[in-house]
Amino acid sequence: MTTTLVSNLGPETRLFLSVARKPGRFGAMVYAELFRRRNVDAVYIPRVAPSTAPELVQALRALSVSGCSVSSPHKGGVIDLLDEVDPLARRAGAVNTIVRRGSRLIGACTDVAGVIECLAARSVQSALIFGAGGVVGPAIIALRELGCRRVALTGRRPDAVAEKARAFGVEAVDAVPAGQFDVLINATPVGETREGADDLFRCLQGLSSRGGVLDMPVTREPTAFVREAQARGSWAATGVDMCAAQLAPQASLYLDAPVTSAEVRDVVERTFLA
Repeated sequence: MTTTLVSNLGPETRLFLSVARKPGRFGAMVYAELFRRRNVDAVYIPRVAPSTAPELVQALRALSVSGCSVSSPHKGGVIDLLDEVDPLARRAGAVNTIVRRGSRLIGACTDVAGVIECLAARSVQSALIFGAGGVVGPAIIALRELGCRRVALTGRRPDAVAEKARAFGVEAVDAVPAGQFDVLINATPVGETREGADDLFRCLQGLSSRGGVLDMPVTREPTAFVREAQARGSWAATGVDMCAAQLAPQASLYLDAPVTSAEVRDVVERTFLA
């Protein structure tokens, strides 16, 4: 993996951050290589999210941060603190990308574009989403943009699922009906192994004969959830597929230049998957 050398950094180097409850190295690896390919003087650094959304936005303004990838727990909390928010992000109730334009901080949700790209070639008229976290709203908005007629939520936290379902005007289900859904979206971190994921695996019974799954966790190898779906004859979009699909529009915002999902996938394959 090629990274920016500390000796090359200077006052003109653009600073990008990734904030999350449990930050990882994935984004830093991908963006380091993307910046190198594009000859961009920039660094991308993962950090533990501040305690509150106002603290995060204040830090972005004070440090003149060029862009920030936002994960839980502040995807929703930053919306009313920014100077401008993309309408799709408002509808989704989540911002995963903040970009600076002059002195203004602008929020977007590239997760919506990611889900749309992963599912656009499929005929999705009904969808079941497992989870109640920050990516559920973007997934619902993406499904609506695709013309999906029925969206249902389920998960391990019935109260949180019911609250999210009410907020977006979709149904919540406890017992998953068999064979009724064209896609099952795993909007949680579980599923890499079967351990602690029995509820998720039981949801596979809800897939129709032509159905498939969209997994969110980014892993080097297909997760146990994806492997089980494929063993049942279902199609699968992996976390890497979703990553490439949502990072491309995010990188396009950061660099103010077009970046394709094919380019991002190539970067992922030569860094994270190598």
